[in-house]
Amino acid sequence: MCCVLGSFVVQELAAAQTPSRRYYHASVLVGAEGSASQSRGVSRPKILVFGGDDGVTFTGDLWALSLGGLELTSVAEDQNRDESCFWRVREGGSAWQDWLDRCAEGDISTGLECSLQDLLTMAWCKQELQTVVHF
Repeated sequence: MCCVLGSFVVQELAAAQTPSRRYYHASVLVGAEGSASQSRGVSRPKILVFGGDDGVTFTGDLWALSLGGLELTSVAEDQNRDESCFWRVREGGSAWQDWLDRCAEGDISTGLECSLQDLLTMAWCKQELQTVVHF
């Protein structure tokens, strides 16, 4: 046991211990340079994962992955976005037309499916929110 925070017990685990696979969890990156969390005192970047469903039960555990020596910069993210997205968002290109047909302008009668991954990828590429409507 490391310490007690209110009614929570914090334990440091061996490096080999990892959280179970899960879904419906919440995760967040904190402590990145220039972030609000860093200005509030989180000095080192880490990813926090809370709760979720592991297929057996809803968990209430909190995991932290320290990103210690990694350098997190928006320049690297912007470059990665440019390299990964240029061909997707080029108007008139086949990938852009596919996006329009399946996701942006398509409807269920076309038989073309727009996946959640399609929506999230395009949201990241365009740096915009995408709306999911289910009828």
